Amino acid sequence: MTAATDIRARVDEAFEGFVGNTPAVYAIKRSLRVALSHTPPRMDRVFLFVGGPSLGKTTIAKRTAGALGLPFLQLDGTAIKTREQLFDALEDMLTDSGLQTKKAGERSGMPMIEYPPCAIFIDEIHALGSSVQNALLTALEANDRSVVLSRAGVRRVALVSHVLFMFATTKQSLLDDAFRSRCTEVILQPYSQSEIEEMVKLRFADLPAEAVPLVARASRLVPRRAFMLARDVSEEIADTGKPVDTCFAHVMYGLGIVSRNGLTHDDLAYLDVLVKERRPVGERVLIASLEGIESERVRDEIEPYLKRLCYIQLTKDGRLITPDGLDAHTRIKARLAELPLEMQA
Repeated sequence: MTAATDIRARVDEAFEGFVGNTPAVYAIKRSLRVALSHTPPRMDRVFLFVGGPSLGKTTIAKRTAGALGLPFLQLDGTAIKTREQLFDALEDMLTDSGLQTKKAGERSGMPMIEYPPCAIFIDEIHALGSSVQNALLTALEANDRSVVLSRAGVRRVALVSHVLFMFATTKQSLLDDAFRSRCTEVILQPYSQSEIEEMVKLRFADLPAEAVPLVARASRLVPRRAFMLARDVSEEIADTGKPVDTCFAHVMYGLGIVSRNGLTHDDLAYLDVLVKERRPVGERVLIASLEGIESERVRDEIEPYLKRLCYIQLTKDGRLITPDGLDAHTRIKARLAELPLEMQA
């Protein structure tokens, strides 16, 4: 086996069983093969994974680190306010992982602290303020790879030449242009139903074949939802011995799912507002009408899915229900009205 063949096999193994976003994964695997051709392996790119929630950003980052044989450290950008806080958190994670930094001399009278080889993945990187993003610029420069830190007037230099940084964001427009320019953006696309079905088959090989498309559709095309539904349907079948369709209906009811494409009572409440108004509704008015539902959930989960189903339309004047949305709303309401009172709650 040649070195090139061995490298290709190693990269393919790291992504074995990964489903979806084929073009993005292809580009990452190519970069990994180049990185592994160096001795020691060296990744010359900083990946910025861009896309909505539950598109596999963290999973891809973990598999990338695994292909390179690097320990994987993960941070949530929403919890970081300063560069010092960022590196304090990283050092704590290194310690927890059995790794540690080491002294590496001085630069301009400042002690240098060298970080060990590892992969650092920062999710929701847009949540870091501009000052933190700017502080990371030198860490991403190929000819520098360092950050000057200061605490109580004492300055030190963090050397990160052996660190692979990877970032993820659901809101790339909030990132500074200088920061984005130092990253290779990897755009992730929503999963198709066939891709969700493939994931479910791989994870739940014993799930009856007729249950797979039901689970995939009701999952809103989100893998973790699909796995939860597949598990619940499997347990319902084992517990009751009833037909798949009956078991699936029971699981839907138990989870508050009101339609086979995964709509919930909260989605229905959103549509209720638009049906009542019968005119474009502004975001503020809409969210104020949905008492008990967090605004972030409306923006990041409910609205994008209803839009994807073509049930709503975003106009310059506000949100408007479409004919397809009105038809779905009418059918769901009629079906719920036929249920016993205790099942309508």
